[in-house]
Amino acid sequence: MVIVPALSVADGSREKRTEGTGVSTKLLSRVLAITCLCAVTVLDWSVGASPVSATNHGGTVLFDVEAAFSSPPQEPFRDFAVTEGAPVGDFKWLINEDNTGDPSFDPSKCLPTSAQDANTPSAGTAYPGPLGEVYPDLCEWPSLRAIDGHSKIVASGDQDDIPTGGLTLSNGKYLVSVMADGYKIDGAHFIVEGVDQTVTVKMNPLPLPSVTVRVQVFNDNGSTNGQFDGVPETYVPANGPGD
Repeated sequence: MVIVPALSVADGSREKRTEGTGVSTKLLSRVLAITCLCAVTVLDWSVGASPVSATNHGGTVLFDVEAAFSSPPQEPFRDFAVTEGAPVGDFKWLINEDNTGDPSFDPSKCLPTSAQDANTPSAGTAYPGPLGEVYPDLCEWPSLRAIDGHSKIVASGDQDDIPTGGLTLSNGKYLVSVMADGYKIDGAHFIVEGVDQTVTVKMNPLPLPSVTVRVQVFNDNGSTNGQFDGVPETYVPANGPGD
């Protein structure tokens, strides 16, 4: 992409302007630069499966996309009936890395060495890490780890873009999102750990059934702990005091 560097905008202390328009070439170059970046971003969204390294062997993944429940034709959402468990033939899919972390407790990574005692002798033993990490860099708790501002897109396509033998993905945690006409967008979390697998994605046909939600509102004052403690705490009337 050599277009942007070629748009030199400085001419001493003045900006060049397009003849007869009074439009700054600096403004034009910025607009073109943004357009180019947007084009690159859009292209990056449609990608093949990430390559598997020699040290991260991964596994292959197939997707079983099926209807979550039976439903008759429902205009204008669908002009066809669906049966629970029936395969959804035409769909689009997108796989993201699941980089939210891991809430499970690993004392070797999530405790400092100062916490070692008879009950937790492994506390902090993962440090320093292989790359010199210090506590708590290796702890995957969502409350401690630095979370990326986005979830990387690993692969995307439609039903015809999935090889017969499945997609080959590196070991890790993923989320697949699936869209199909007449269905709500749905998906499934899955983990690749060096073995082949089939991930089932249940699609909810539109329109979704309605539900009744009952909300309990109370004075959280005996004690203040985020839950209803019974007799010591009173309900808040629906329309406020005096209702």
